[in-house]
Amino acid sequence: MAKSADRSKDDTYKTPWFTRKQISFLLPVQHFDDNRLHCVAVSSEKFDELRLPPNRIVLLGNETNRRQAVCIVESQLSETNGIQINHMVRNNLNVFLDHFVSIKNCGPIRNGDSTYVAPIQDTEGW
Repeated sequence: MAKSADRSKDDTYKTPWFTRKQISFLLPVQHFDDNRLHCVAVSSEKFDELRLPPNRIVLLGNETNRRQAVCIVESQLSETNGIQINHMVRNNLNVFLDHFVSIKNCGPIRNGDSTYVAPIQDTEGW
């Protein structure tokens, strides 16, 4: 029989891989229909779990953390476990739906009150 995924604190089988802090911040990518290109949405449960203040600027990175983007995170009343990202931010991060992205709190960013995601392939030259 399979054992439950919940492990107690005094479990003797813990390894550094299981206790990494980064694992709790990996979220699956979902589709987001919104006109604001710089915003991403997280469910209110995940918002509280990540301990983010409202309209917080966060740093998103793909699984390999080679590409990063700065966005404003908002809470939604949906019951999804993932992060909802529109197509422009997904294109800049080079991720697809159901891939995982890491989300981190950002320190103070100069001119961080408003962010702008430049569309790459939607310009007139393409």
